[in-house]
Amino acid sequence: MQTGYTRAEYAPPGYLLYVRDSTLLTQEFDANNLRLTGEPVAIVERLPYFDKTGWAEFSVSENGVLAYMSNTLTTQLVWFDRGGREIGQTGAAGEQYNQRLSPDGQKVVMVISDKQTNSGDLWIHDLARDTRTRFTVGPSDEGEPVWSPDGRRLAFFSCCESGKSSLRIKDLSDTTSTGQSPFQSGFNPPFDWSSDGRFIIYSQNEPTTQRDMWVFPLFGEQKPFPFLQTQFDERFARFSPDGRWVAFMSNESGRDEIYVTRFDQPGEKWRISTAGGRNPRWRRDGKELFYLAADKKLMSVSVKSAATFEASAPIALFKIDSILEGDYEMTADGQRFLINSSVAGTQSLPFTVVLNWTAGLKR
Repeated sequence: MQTGYTRAEYAPPGYLLYVRDSTLLTQEFDANNLRLTGEPVAIVERLPYFDKTGWAEFSVSENGVLAYMSNTLTTQLVWFDRGGREIGQTGAAGEQYNQRLSPDGQKVVMVISDKQTNSGDLWIHDLARDTRTRFTVGPSDEGEPVWSPDGRRLAFFSCCESGKSSLRIKDLSDTTSTGQSPFQSGFNPPFDWSSDGRFIIYSQNEPTTQRDMWVFPLFGEQKPFPFLQTQFDERFARFSPDGRWVAFMSNESGRDEIYVTRFDQPGEKWRISTAGGRNPRWRRDGKELFYLAADKKLMSVSVKSAATFEASAPIALFKIDSILEGDYEMTADGQRFLINSSVAGTQSLPFTVVLNWTAGLKR
């Protein structure tokens, strides 16, 4: 059997199913002695598979039913106005996600997956010329890109060199290296880069406090420090344009909601969402905050921030039709939204069900 990561499932009366190089295999298995026998037999070829962790979507029942994901999601970057009307498309459809508009609004960085390994690489799309250029290349899985405020660098996470993921920072002019790696520590995707260029806020998994938010200072000793660390999940942080506030998601109420707290004095916070919320985004002038409600409606909240923080009641703009509901960006004035939308006919992931799957093994 192969070495490395793979999902495996036992199926009566004595088979082990596992994945090798995107092929779902079965092999006779002695459950009493925990020993494989015979030679592996291919059941499904070109199964979506992530080689870094062994992820693959398949399941087998005791009565001979096999189900597996037969393809991945195809999406299209689409522009919408505030009323939810489509006003244009960008680039070709494909397996893409984590898009992020550059500070000047001229480019969008995104992750495009390799069809063989499902590992992602960063690509940069020039919106004016409608062309894409690869930014990272190699065996690692890259994702969650964040622009520096001057648009000259990108921070992103890279998985899984030496069994760990790392935060990386790379100049747009760097065409040869994998970028700088300030530190390695578990799964730590960056969320945002402060407008003064001094801080990156990112996610950190902790055994006792679940997912927390940490800050990496890009000056001095560059020693990361915890920003919000509770027994609940805190994620999807975004700095306000003036750097004074941080919008984030927490499940402290029992479901995901959006809150805002001070960056210099985290503690007191204001709840923004009223019926569930994820993925906050600030308008460039800081006077409006967007998020996605539990029903996938894009919500708008007017904001006033002086000595204290004030927010209006949320107003629904339109519903996002995509299972990649976190993948949206907007222009600096908040009038147009770039959404990673499901291609018509692919709003759900395709699965195949096989009855009596062992029958083909006997031929």
